[in-house]
Amino acid sequence: MTDDRFDRELRAFFAARSQAEAPAGLRARLATIPLETPVAKPRWQTRSTRLWRGTLGLATAAALALLAIALLSQVGRVRDDDTVGAPSAAPAPGGPPFIVAPDGFFTPLAMADAQVRLGRV
Repeated sequence: MTDDRFDRELRAFFAARSQAEAPAGLRARLATIPLETPVAKPRWQTRSTRLWRGTLGLATAAALALLAIALLSQVGRVRDDDTVGAPSAAPAPGGPPFIVAPDGFFTPLAMADAQVRLGRV
């Protein structure tokens, strides 16, 4: 069924059920009503959507403001000249930076075994 035919049949259906003694103005208004009327959302749903979008927008604005404040607070930061060139606060190593192996630890047999194991990897 085409849209035009459906439109005509629906208008004929409404016209047949309207009372003959109904005012002409009412019948004229009935003829001008579009067949496809959009269904409005319930008021609570519209309000909750607006509330959600407003809350999300406010949270985004607050996060961006905090980010801007954090970035701007770092712009003017100056290093303390008293600590420049001072010794490090990290503890100094107590011995050489390598492990000293006891005598006889790296035997030719141990070296060959280590090479075989590395070859498997």
